[in-house]
Amino acid sequence: VSDTRRTSVHQAMGKALSRLGEHAQALHHFEEALRVTAEDHDRFDILQEIIALKITGGHYEEAVQLCQSQREFALHHANKELLASVETNLGRAEFLRGNFQESRQSFSAALEIYRSTQNKQKTVNALMNLGNVLSATHDFRGALEQWTQALALSEELGTQHQAAQIQNNIGIAHYKLREFEESRLCYEKAKQIFEDLNSKSGLALTLTNLGEVAYAEGDYERALEYWSEALKLFRVMKDAGGITETLLQLAQVWNIFGDFHQMQPLLDQAEGLVLEYRLSAFRGHLSYLRGMLSFASKKYYEALNAFLSARDSFHLESEHERFYLAVLRAAETQASLGQNKEAVCTLQGTQADGQLKAFPLVMAEFCHLLGTIARMYPEVVGEKPLVYFKQGLELVRNELVAEISWKLPYAMGKEYARRGQRDKAKENFLSAKMIIEHFASRITSPELRQKYLSVDGRGEILSEISTYLQQKTGG
Repeated sequence: VSDTRRTSVHQAMGKALSRLGEHAQALHHFEEALRVTAEDHDRFDILQEIIALKITGGHYEEAVQLCQSQREFALHHANKELLASVETNLGRAEFLRGNFQESRQSFSAALEIYRSTQNKQKTVNALMNLGNVLSATHDFRGALEQWTQALALSEELGTQHQAAQIQNNIGIAHYKLREFEESRLCYEKAKQIFEDLNSKSGLALTLTNLGEVAYAEGDYERALEYWSEALKLFRVMKDAGGITETLLQLAQVWNIFGDFHQMQPLLDQAEGLVLEYRLSAFRGHLSYLRGMLSFASKKYYEALNAFLSARDSFHLESEHERFYLAVLRAAETQASLGQNKEAVCTLQGTQADGQLKAFPLVMAEFCHLLGTIARMYPEVVGEKPLVYFKQGLELVRNELVAEISWKLPYAMGKEYARRGQRDKAKENFLSAKMIIEHFASRITSPELRQKYLSVDGRGEILSEISTYLQQKTGG
């Protein structure tokens, strides 16, 4: 058998095994092909396959080194298409290493080449890659610009599946910018395309994302519906990661409704999958929700341990917002244990962290908890509760309504009422009442609405506010 024939056989086997996910065996065949061929362009193509496998296997440093030698080959032969292919692989490897500036440079170089050669399909891919880098660096406006261009080209080319993926990406960018209406519209368009294509994975993805929008807007019943649908699809596909994530999201909703009997088995199932499939990325969220369950059951030491474990996991995963939420819940638990000095130290120390400013709703919760502690134990905090409540309210003023949006005016109303400042108390109580009723009105099921109102004393707070508003001045 000639070397040429052996090379082509090894390449064919490598590609087939790679598609089947047998990466180690695929790599062996490509390396054998590389060993028996002396033809430069064949070697280039084989090395591109090897680089892709190195990236898939997490060997980013090796991939980068191979890309650099490949770049020299492409430049030497003045072949733009080959160079763009190398820059794309290099961008992927650098992206996964967390070197976003280098990744952006490579993807931009590839984009420039594909535009100059009028390769529209590759231009779409390059725009998507560039958008991914910008999104990873929190430049969501920049990502939107790239993805919008990619979407227009994709629709022109008629690549429906890719168009749906881009619509989903655009939806994510709007979600990160808290532009929920725009986000939902993009997800719904993507969902429709995936339904037309009968893509279970695409449909499950968009249902998951629609659930996140609904949850963020306080439409908890709708979130429950979306995530329940997504869970069915993930189970059909036997997608352990998708199942685990959705179980945790459903547990999160049941926590809002205070239905801990629904929450417990979901967490148990999720924990079983995390252990079986070593899904370490979900450990933080699992621990956090375990903490919420323990806190609701007044098992405060268990809750504290769970929140601290979640905090450490979120730190390792660089999930900044969830990290601060875990810190907040740990401090809240410390306060419930009577460890008020420790709680205040935790809160004030974290407030000094500049990154917290990126999450105004979480900052507002820090202010609410500090104000609550200051109201009960003024000697511990050293600041009046109203100061913290006002700071928190200022933080959420320009944000879409969230649960903290009613807690702060209610706390301020209580403080003004205590001081006898009836007009200010009334103003804040009315605001709190309106927001609670807004959330409750979105729940069509009487049973779920009753569950919602029974948690965090929402129903009792509405009654308390109504009674206060009916009192006559000076009465």
